[in-house]
Amino acid sequence: MPSRFLRLALRVLPLGALLMIAACTQDSDPSGPAGPGPNAAPASLTIVGAAEGQVGAAAPLQAVVRAANGDTLSVPVSWSSSDTARVRVSAGGVVTPARIASVRIIASAGAARDTLSFTSRLAPFTFVFADTVPEPERDLVRDAIQDAHAFQRMAFEKTLADSITISGTYSASGCAQGGAAAFASGRSITFCLGNPGWKNHGPGIRQKIVHHELFHLWQFAHWSADPAKSPAWLLEGAAELIGFYGIANRGRVKMDVALGCQVKESSDFATRQPPGLPPLQNVEAKQAFQSTQGPLYTHSMLGAHYLVEEGDGIAALEIYGNAVKTNATWQAAFQQAFKITPAAFYGAFPGYVSGLAVPAAYDCRF
Repeated sequence: MPSRFLRLALRVLPLGALLMIAACTQDSDPSGPAGPGPNAAPASLTIVGAAEGQVGAAAPLQAVVRAANGDTLSVPVSWSSSDTARVRVSAGGVVTPARIASVRIIASAGAARDTLSFTSRLAPFTFVFADTVPEPERDLVRDAIQDAHAFQRMAFEKTLADSITISGTYSASGCAQGGAAAFASGRSITFCLGNPGWKNHGPGIRQKIVHHELFHLWQFAHWSADPAKSPAWLLEGAAELIGFYGIANRGRVKMDVALGCQVKESSDFATRQPPGLPPLQNVEAKQAFQSTQGPLYTHSMLGAHYLVEEGDGIAALEIYGNAVKTNATWQAAFQQAFKITPAAFYGAFPGYVSGLAVPAAYDCRF
């Protein structure tokens, strides 16, 4: 209750003074509402937006910043990516994936920050890795699949549209064979990461293996779903050739070095085990091809190289596939694509191989 003195003072004060006292009393009321103010500190930040996107497609993100009382703040936000070589993020929060990857997108405003696990994908591929596969190994497979897909689409102006599963494992049953680095079947490829055929090679050859296997799926889609419609050596030799062309296109190796390494490997084998590998006409059947000891993939690649270099380049492989796809015999498709009969090719090929210069000092450990 106001004192007697204060009651007397209030009776004699003018109206303006009374209003000032009321205003001061209201402003100092601690129970009144308080906004964040222009200098309120960010207390929380939340990234809003999709956690995945396609390679090459922009994915915008937003950062919602709040003060301690929950009010939204409009303040500058800093954005960063844990791997800018694979997935970039702009100053405005727009994510642009350049490679297939899983990265962390970080946004911060003052002491407030949030992290989003962002995955970039490439249609039509789905990747499945065993938990024990290290991230660098996963990156190599994903990068090589992306490169192979782009190269084969560029080279043949055709792509793979159906969903494809890419697996990396140490324990698949099909990986038990001695040099089984990988195998393709239908709409899937399995990479045998613990097999000597994979782990004993450097990154360049591993990438070539990825290109090779993806071309098998390309053959199944655009040549024939039945591999028995073509000679085994041509299926494997073409895939091996496209594998080397693919990594050469990415600057992993020069094509003349890759070819020289194949010539040397074939020559070295013939020196150790004369007369070397059997004629290609003896390994048309899949079983005969798979049971032959020695660098038969190398020899088959030289056969495919002879056909495309003497003919219309790698476009001849597409011509061959188109012909086989229309139910032509492989012999008729062969002559149409490569401008030579199988019999004439088989007769000319040994002389072609023997005439190739064997490089003296090529470094084939790429």
